[in-house]
Amino acid sequence: MENNFFIKKVILLCLLLSQMNAAEYYKKVVLASFVNETRAEAKFSKLQNIIESKIQKQKEEYPFSVVVRPSGNKYIIAVEPFKSYEEAKKVLSALKSSFPTAFINNNAQVVDNNIEVIQDMTILKVKEEVKEVDKTVVVKEKPELKSEVNKVSNPYSLERMLNELIYTDPEIKERLFQYNSIVEEIDISDAGYYPTVDFIGKLGEKRSEKEQPDDSITKDTYGTSELTLRVVQNLFNGFGTQAAVNRDEARAKAAFNKYIEVAQDKMYRAIEAYIKVIRYKEVLEIAKSNVKIHEETLVKIEDRYEKGFSTLSEVERVKGRLALSKSNYVSETNNLIDAKFNFHKALGRNVDETRLVMPEFNGNIPKSLEHATDIAIHKNPSILVANHDIKVLQESLQYSRKNDYPTLDLELEGSRYNNLNGSSDANEDDLSAMLVLNYNLYSGGAHRAEKQKYISLLNYEYAHKNKLKRDVIEALGLSWSANKMIEEQYKYQLEYRDLTAKTKAAYDEEFQLGRRTLIDLLDVQDEVNNIKIKVIHNSYDLLFSKYRIIDAMGELYQSFGHEFKEDYKKDAVLAYVDQDGDKILNTEDQCDNSATPETNIYGCEGINCIQVNEIKFNTELKDQENQLDTTGIQNLWGVKN
Repeated sequence: MENNFFIKKVILLCLLLSQMNAAEYYKKVVLASFVNETRAEAKFSKLQNIIESKIQKQKEEYPFSVVVRPSGNKYIIAVEPFKSYEEAKKVLSALKSSFPTAFINNNAQVVDNNIEVIQDMTILKVKEEVKEVDKTVVVKEKPELKSEVNKVSNPYSLERMLNELIYTDPEIKERLFQYNSIVEEIDISDAGYYPTVDFIGKLGEKRSEKEQPDDSITKDTYGTSELTLRVVQNLFNGFGTQAAVNRDEARAKAAFNKYIEVAQDKMYRAIEAYIKVIRYKEVLEIAKSNVKIHEETLVKIEDRYEKGFSTLSEVERVKGRLALSKSNYVSETNNLIDAKFNFHKALGRNVDETRLVMPEFNGNIPKSLEHATDIAIHKNPSILVANHDIKVLQESLQYSRKNDYPTLDLELEGSRYNNLNGSSDANEDDLSAMLVLNYNLYSGGAHRAEKQKYISLLNYEYAHKNKLKRDVIEALGLSWSANKMIEEQYKYQLEYRDLTAKTKAAYDEEFQLGRRTLIDLLDVQDEVNNIKIKVIHNSYDLLFSKYRIIDAMGELYQSFGHEFKEDYKKDAVLAYVDQDGDKILNTEDQCDNSATPETNIYGCEGINCIQVNEIKFNTELKDQENQLDTTGIQNLWGVKN
């Protein structure tokens, strides 16, 4: 009997594997994907004739259809099925001009994810049953199926998000390009140490008129040319070149630290967005559980009412609390959606919130606030930018003082003049070497005013740096205090949560015995729900307060292993930019940082924005013939039906 059972299971397993192997050869060309069925159908109606006309020739060779159908949690417009990749490739080539984002996929691997998971689970179930019959039998899973399931459940860590953000965020790249441009200005200023070489060529025709002794006028027209080579080397300009180079080097340092400042700020905002999504995802689960509890309570109270153990007012009371719990659920859903939009702004694309994992804090927080403040004063990027801005103005002031000195240039010039006056012997060569001194004696007070301007700007930067220092000290102090207070508060909230849960259990028993009213039961349920949500919020507030501390210290990016180096690279001219390689320009791409080039027509991986479907609940209310009359109360409070 056992042998027959074993043989049947093995045969079933072989059939499943053979079906899945065959499914791998089931190809399709995906043209577009949508989350909303109505939108998919509408788009299909508009595009069907276009698609059919472009693949009419291929349709005569291969039996395929143009369809719109569900695929997992999406709706796709596709051309299918194809037995070979070559068949699908020919159709894709015909459609590529009108559908540049179309691609070929295996049905078993990508489209029918739900079927794949069910098949995979079936294999695991068969494996367990086979092992019960004979422990020596080992059934191997298809590695392709396992990898696909793992890919769907692949966690997206905070570290991974920040690694992407550093190289793709437009504000960070904006600062990097600005730094690169200022580095080039150093070379512009440095050119003052080198001579200038100019070549001047003149070629043309001259016309002259000469009055003769007999008062007649002789006119003459002749061709002439001039060639000049001039070399000018500045020997002294009041130390202006050196000051200009020092100024631009300080500007480059300031721009580089501004790049770090923006990068750290974007990392900080991204961490906040990442934590918010996880936070509100958990809160939403609590709100959902609260709705379910109130639904169950309503069923029990309605049963008690039918048996005469409860009143109609209690039924209406529970209905009201249930409506409130649903309202709270909708509110928390909105909070999660807001968090997901913030996440999209930070990363440039959407990520399934189920893939996000609780981050582990790896930063080093000093033991004392004084030590942390000292680090912040010396390492906070904003203060470092201010330090280099001061250096820029110091060198700008020095540059303005060059006007107090004369300039001295060495000029070397050689010229050849051909046919100067129209005669054959009117050719001339000139060579000159001259020292040229230029000393401005009066400029209407402009030079003095320029120096005074930089003195005032320098004092402004000193005051600005002092203000930044106070801002950093305040931000760090608030973050430090918040961390300590939240940590202390969190302990008591955990204690309150546990005690409230015990109280709730006791109230449930006492309610059954008639010792507690329904109001007591509903109130304690609200307490349990509220404290659960507070504990979730406080746990994430505690985590985020640690990131706030190291952000104020200027060590946020270092805690994730990032290091910024002044490795200058020349930028290429990019008239049209497609950062994620999905063939949709950044200016039109709704998800300009897609993980794969296989996106829909909006540049997103299956979804171009976060769509909100109608929220439906499973509450089934029993019809009450005798509803509680609250008209008088409504009139009293001015409530209109």
